[in-house]
Amino acid sequence: MLPHHQTLLAYERHATAQVADALTSVPPEARVRPEYAKALSIFAHTQQAAYLWLARLGGIQPRPFNMFPDWTVEQTVADAAAVHEGWQRFLDALSTGDLTRAVEYTSTEGARYRGTVGDIVTHVFNHASYHRGQIAMLVTALGGTRAVTDYIAFTRLRV
Repeated sequence: MLPHHQTLLAYERHATAQVADALTSVPPEARVRPEYAKALSIFAHTQQAAYLWLARLGGIQPRPFNMFPDWTVEQTVADAAAVHEGWQRFLDALSTGDLTRAVEYTSTEGARYRGTVGDIVTHVFNHASYHRGQIAMLVTALGGTRAVTDYIAFTRLRV
């Protein structure tokens, strides 16, 4: 499973770049609309969540959490680069057995939970995919070019 998680991280990097390009394709006159601010906020949220989960796993120092930060595309891309590097270091240090290790954490609502490293890593990538779909709808409605971020499209690029 570790090679698969490494591939998912590479996919995440690729998809993040595609979303950034999609957001910058939105015509300047449409960037003042609330839908554009919403798309930017969702994009930043995906990176905040990836950071938070990595901190919960002990792979990075915790930082203040803002569920939907008011970041520009450039701020989110810069944060994503650091977050992706943190995930790379974390995944590189794992053994296959580590994926079943239990982790206790507190949700943003204050509830205590336990999950496995493998389930958490899978969630992080699925969470970002979910939100990329929302961003694609908003970008299209704003007159931009939606990103093609399907996993299968990524694997086709790698052949």
